[in-house]
Amino acid sequence: MTLGGSFVRRNFEPLVLSVQVLVDLAVILLACYAGYELREYLFWGRPTDLSVYREIFLLTAAVTLVCFHAFGMYSPLKSLLNIEEFKAIAKSSIVSFLVVHMLLVLLRGTTNLPDKGIYKYLLRLHHVIDLETGTDDIPLWPFSRITLVTAFLMIFVFTTVSRFISFRAIQYLHRRGVGNRNVLIYGTGTTARRLQKKFVQVPTLGLNLAGFVSEQSGQAGDRLERSVILGAADELEWLVRKHKVSEVFVAMPEASEERIMEIVEQLDQLGVVYHVVPRFYHLLTHKVRIESLDSIPLISRPDRSRSLLGAFAKRTLDIVVSSLVLTVGALDNETVLCLPALVFFLLFRGFRPRDLVRPVAITLGTALPGFLAQGTMRYITRHQPHLGGAWHLPANVGNILRELTWSPVDYFHAIYLYPLFIFGALWLYACLGFRDKPEFVARSLWLVPLFVIPNLVTGIISEVREMIPLAFIIIPAAMFWMFPGSDHRMPAGTTDNP
Repeated sequence: MTLGGSFVRRNFEPLVLSVQVLVDLAVILLACYAGYELREYLFWGRPTDLSVYREIFLLTAAVTLVCFHAFGMYSPLKSLLNIEEFKAIAKSSIVSFLVVHMLLVLLRGTTNLPDKGIYKYLLRLHHVIDLETGTDDIPLWPFSRITLVTAFLMIFVFTTVSRFISFRAIQYLHRRGVGNRNVLIYGTGTTARRLQKKFVQVPTLGLNLAGFVSEQSGQAGDRLERSVILGAADELEWLVRKHKVSEVFVAMPEASEERIMEIVEQLDQLGVVYHVVPRFYHLLTHKVRIESLDSIPLISRPDRSRSLLGAFAKRTLDIVVSSLVLTVGALDNETVLCLPALVFFLLFRGFRPRDLVRPVAITLGTALPGFLAQGTMRYITRHQPHLGGAWHLPANVGNILRELTWSPVDYFHAIYLYPLFIFGALWLYACLGFRDKPEFVARSLWLVPLFVIPNLVTGIISEVREMIPLAFIIIPAAMFWMFPGSDHRMPAGTTDNP
């Protein structure tokens, strides 16, 4: 290995962090420029010079980078699928937007202040830090607020795309062995195996699992799924040196406190970074509050159960917002009116009258405004001709049956079979392993016939774009069968509050 390659492997994390900061800076400035160009293109009536925004965009870049750091976007630890990082991008964009606008007010030029007394020194200080965005002819700020809003929207979009690309690039490097750190898992129980799965699921952690260390001797060479038990506890020092281990994960929450402390002291003496899975780690997977009672740690729930009034207010808000979104969506495309059926499917627990009251009431409350709006619009325009006609079932079914008799080499011209071709084998994969899918995904599949049948009746099924909304159901459902993992099924009752 070359000297440069060795340097990169030893200092991978700080180098990646430095490059990431520079990339983020370039992406933010590019987003600001894109926002400026978009405003100039859409609102060309009053153009502004780019120099007007020079200091504002530089201030935006500085504030946004600080917000990125404050929200943990430069932490070496990444969450599963980087979901937390994408949340941090949204939070950072909003906070930086507010901070920049506050600074624009505080740093604007000042006039009509006496140049004497304390103001004499304050004015000099303010002149050093104020923003020079005006000109001699235009003393007020000539920049457009639309440009600033658009710039921050571009920052959110561009940064999200940039971080996704960076995530994939780091994954690629780690798979090539660049920047990986050798680690051991101390323990061979259920917790140790779950920890091993996390290492596989999150390759951007850069952790190369050398193997397991067992508390019991005589297990060396045994395999635990993808890794091997390298040795026993009394061989820990030799294993750390042999495999050049930099971190050890102690995954024995069932062990006594005295034994855990012995292991930690030994790792301290070896100069190895260690991480201990606590005994009550399963409690920490939920939102909890950790308090102390005279040095005794206490774990409790962070919030109390909601009152009846609070639950009613939340349910009312959920229905109102859902109805509003459904109504607005129906004005563009009435096929979204099938979505309330998903609410019923998720709440459905049986055909007994008492089991049907709540699902039916919530479904009707959610669907009624959208159906009323769409029905009113249809009634008002009842004398207007329906675009393309309103009855296509015989033509659709007849053409599908006719094209099924064609030779497969002619399927390129079988436009009425395009709805089958758009997802291909994913149609079948989505249905396989139905009982093993998460409850939400499985019951979402019940929407497919409710979506397809109306399109067969009133739509021209050869317009394959009509099937695109089903991608949000078919593709995830197929993926759960193609890439089976741990038990994805939701416990009973988890969808009582969708």
